Amino acid sequence: MNIPQLTFTRFLAALLVVLFHYGKAAYPFNEGMLHHFVSEGAVAVSFFFVLSGLVLALVYEPQMETGEFSKPKFFTYRFARIAPLYYLAFALTFVAWIPYPDHHEKFFPNVLQALGIHAWVPGYSLDGNYTSWSVSVEFFFYLCFPFLLVFMRKLTVGKLVLLSILFWVASQAGHIFLKSIDNGEHYRLSQLNLYHPLALLSCFTSGVTIGLLIVRRKTEQKCPAYFSIPAVVLSATAIFFILATDNFICPWVHNGLLVPLFLLLLCGLIYDRSFLSKTLSLAPFIWLGEISYGIYLLQHPVEVALRPLLEKIGGEESTLRLVIYLLALIAISGLTYYLVEKPARKFFRKLVPVFRKKSASTSGKR
Repeated sequence: MNIPQLTFTRFLAALLVVLFHYGKAAYPFNEGMLHHFVSEGAVAVSFFFVLSGLVLALVYEPQMETGEFSKPKFFTYRFARIAPLYYLAFALTFVAWIPYPDHHEKFFPNVLQALGIHAWVPGYSLDGNYTSWSVSVEFFFYLCFPFLLVFMRKLTVGKLVLLSILFWVASQAGHIFLKSIDNGEHYRLSQLNLYHPLALLSCFTSGVTIGLLIVRRKTEQKCPAYFSIPAVVLSATAIFFILATDNFICPWVHNGLLVPLFLLLLCGLIYDRSFLSKTLSLAPFIWLGEISYGIYLLQHPVEVALRPLLEKIGGEESTLRLVIYLLALIAISGLTYYLVEKPARKFFRKLVPVFRKKSASTSGKR
């Protein structure tokens, strides 16, 4: 199922995370509701996990139904999708910090990050290229997905929805409990609560659930025409005001509290056939969405590498500094998309027939 209008949402989420890290002090994000909104920008990572689960279910459930699904093919494609740029960003971060002798990365955190499991070990989630913790979580989700899909697709609609809701509620209860007892002195507990794959799994499974329901019911053909735009507007407005104002919900939004609103937004876009989807499906928006992985993953090494130049332009409150940094980040992400991501995907996809032949040969020997 090809849904190009979703691609641009990845860019918006990645941009929000970048602004959260490097743009809060610069105009117009340094005051008022925009500052409050950007200060909660880390919540966009939960959106990534929801979107990932949804898209994977839409792509691979039909293959599971026809018997075409292959675990070797799935893992190869997923590795090709995220690993090449992940390891490039890992290396660039190491190189970018060389001019700063006071910055020393320890051996063990580097080993964990090289293995892609640093988010699985509380206390080491944010070492090195700190934004890569979410890719470490995504690695875990990819490992789980084939088994989750086999289990979840066998459930009736009622059981699937009920189980997903219960898991989401339990996850939120656990998050709220751990955050309420965390006084800021136990960084391992904080990282367990915020960055561990199990703490975020309900975001991913919620996306998988909706993807399965869409494929199973083929609801894109049954959804009323008046659903899409109101769903997008209402969910986007609710998300903005929850994050941009002082309210009792905002302190607890991380780790998936906004999943229902994310799903409403995504479903609205999936079923939309108006000018909105046609606009978001234009080539420039698709391109920004395609390079969003680089924008997200390279934001730290690019900032460190450009720091001497950026400091000459102005302090963190400088709008010009932020604009130049964002333009450089987008340009570099575009280059790595064409020079690293696309060639790597093509290379690894060529290996799939080789894996199949070896698997068939092994099966024949048995």
